[in-house]
Amino acid sequence: MKSMNTILLLLCAAVLSIVLGNSMVEAADVALGGGMDVNYYASLSGNNFKIWKNRIHGSDYNTQHIHPKIMIEISDKLSGEIYTCLSHGPLISLITSYIDYELYSSGDFGTTNFNVKLGRFDVPFGYFNSVAINTVDQKSVSRPLMWVDHEQEDMELYGGPRPIFMSAWSDIGAQFYGNKWVRGENDQLWFGLYIINGMSGSSDIRWLSVPRPISDNNGNKSIGSRVAYSFGDLFTAGASYVSGKYDDEEKLNYAMYGGDFHLALGKTNLRFEYATNPVDWIKDTSSGKIEDYTKTGWYVQYDAPFEQVFKNSDLAKKFEFVTMFSYLEHDQDKGNHTFLDMSRFTIGINYSPVPSLKFRSEYQLTMLGDYNDTPSNVSKYGKEIDNLSRFQMNVGLAF
Repeated sequence: MKSMNTILLLLCAAVLSIVLGNSMVEAADVALGGGMDVNYYASLSGNNFKIWKNRIHGSDYNTQHIHPKIMIEISDKLSGEIYTCLSHGPLISLITSYIDYELYSSGDFGTTNFNVKLGRFDVPFGYFNSVAINTVDQKSVSRPLMWVDHEQEDMELYGGPRPIFMSAWSDIGAQFYGNKWVRGENDQLWFGLYIINGMSGSSDIRWLSVPRPISDNNGNKSIGSRVAYSFGDLFTAGASYVSGKYDDEEKLNYAMYGGDFHLALGKTNLRFEYATNPVDWIKDTSSGKIEDYTKTGWYVQYDAPFEQVFKNSDLAKKFEFVTMFSYLEHDQDKGNHTFLDMSRFTIGINYSPVPSLKFRSEYQLTMLGDYNDTPSNVSKYGKEIDNLSRFQMNVGLAF
């Protein structure tokens, strides 16, 4: 099974090299695109900054994402994509690199479609992962606490709860997916089944995995699926699942279960997403005893354009209001936690002068759960830890 990565990447490389060959240049439709964004924050309050591992005190800015993309349409049925990340210094990582082939399509408008995708692709788990690296489609500056990215690295606590997902979560494997229109062309059913490398680690999951590896640490592949149903333009409900072994010896299992919901009332959107992540782990590597814990997270987000109130204003169409509340917890103390849960509230205003450019501003309040005031923690951080409030700004550009 370990050879599957090499086979898939070689297959993708072979197809893309053929496409880019002299004989196929005129036949293939090649387009360039991507996105980038710059983030700025200023800490407003929080009396103990020692609890945070990275940049929290004062203010700072950083280029969060630089993502060039190549999109290739070889024929009506065959296409490909290469999406790169240049945000990690001298290292260049592949976000996606895959070929997509349409196996079946029926009806004048594709009432039923079946496709297969091979290579490195976005893992179809929940909603947020589908827009995690799109700097314009994202509404809030902050991400839900269960997703890790550059901004989330800044928010890492000593002994605090760990995120569940990488952003954007992509992996090497094979995916079979499709959609079917129901009730004429009013409702749509989307479904997907995939096999990927999955998470990795030794005695516990390595929750931060950037840049993305191109090899697997074991021969056990993770199996996952997603199904989503859209009821016209009103709302969409989805469910996701993935599970596999993550350690070198293939003894430790992880699973992820999730559900998501989107309600659209005109141009106003309400989203909710939930995920739970049971994990086997070895606390004492000398004994090798397998234990388990569970991480759980959820968020709710609301956004609305200003034109909902100022209906006759062209300028109001360029502004939107957005607010989000997210939550993350571990179900038990693994022995080194200072906090088992945390939550975050954000409220902000976005401005898009053109569809490819978005200015976002946001107030953020991160609230920490019950403090584990053991003698060792008190000696390091003191007896009390206040909540953290920050102001953030972000400029995102799609090209």
